[in-house]
Amino acid sequence: MNWLRGIRRVHEQMMPRVVMVPMKSVQECYDGLMRQYQLKWTVAPTLPVRKEPLTNADITRLVDLWWDPANDKVKVGKFVIRTGSAMTVVFGCLWLLLLDSGMRLAELTSNKWDVTCCSRANVSFMIGGTICRAPSRLKLLGMRNGDYVIVTPPPSKKDRYGNVWGCRPIWLDFREGDRGCAARVQRGR
Repeated sequence: MNWLRGIRRVHEQMMPRVVMVPMKSVQECYDGLMRQYQLKWTVAPTLPVRKEPLTNADITRLVDLWWDPANDKVKVGKFVIRTGSAMTVVFGCLWLLLLDSGMRLAELTSNKWDVTCCSRANVSFMIGGTICRAPSRLKLLGMRNGDYVIVTPPPSKKDRYGNVWGCRPIWLDFREGDRGCAARVQRGR
C-alpha cells in the first residue's frame, strides 16, 4: 500500500489537484480482495518473501574462506582481499561477534559513523587476568584459554541511550582451536 500512498502524495501536490478515493476505502477494498484470494488459492502466495537467516555454520564457513591457509588471496565480488590482512581480521571479528552475541548487523555498522556505531573504544581485552584497552601485538599473540575480548554494545534502536545493554559488556572467551571464536580471530590465527 506504500506505493499507493506515494502516488497519492504526488497527486495532492499537482495543480489542479487530483482528487482520489479516501485511503480508508481503498484499504477496506484491498483487504476484502486479499481475503477472497486467500480463501480461493491459499495464503502462501501473498506472504512476503524473505531470505533465510545465516546459520552458525554459514558464518563459520564464511570466516574460514578468509582464513584458508591454501589461499593467500580471496576474490570477493570485484575486490581481491589478502587472507590474514587487517580487513579479513575485522570482517571475521564482526561476523563472529554477531554469531556469539546475537546482535544485529545494523547495531555494529553504518554508512556514516556516529555515536551509535561500534568503534575501537567499545572493545577491551582481559589477558592474563589484566584488563587492557589497546594491547600490543605480542600481548594479543599471548592470549590463551581463560582470556577474553570484552565488547560494550553501542546504543541501538531499542536502547537509544545505552541504559539497558550498554552497561552490560559481552565477554567473548578465547577458545584455542575453535574456528568460530571471535577472540581468536582478533588475536590472529
